[in-house]
Amino acid sequence: REQGYQPLAASSLDAAVDLARTHAGKVAVVLLDAAMAGDPVSGGRARLADCLPGASILMTGPGDSASGAESAGMLHKPFGLPVLFERLAVEVVRRPQ
Repeated sequence: REQGYQPLAASSLDAAVDLARTHAGKVAVVLLDAAMAGDPVSGGRARLADCLPGASILMTGPGDSASGAESAGMLHKPFGLPVLFERLAVEVVRRPQ
């Protein structure tokens, strides 16, 4: 919140989809954990994308963020707040108006 973001949190994929529907048009970036229960990750990503056209969906999952091997669309755990804020800023700039 200190960085100007208004985070929403969901404990499951179904809850995330409900939030996405409720806040459609207002969400710029989604952080989706690769291990989130419910659908396979690709199905979950597609469900959220359907509800949030134009929003960036950034996957989070295990990896080696210290190596600098961040890939487009994936934020490897563990990551700190500076890395998160940097990626959020990039994703918000990429968002279509």
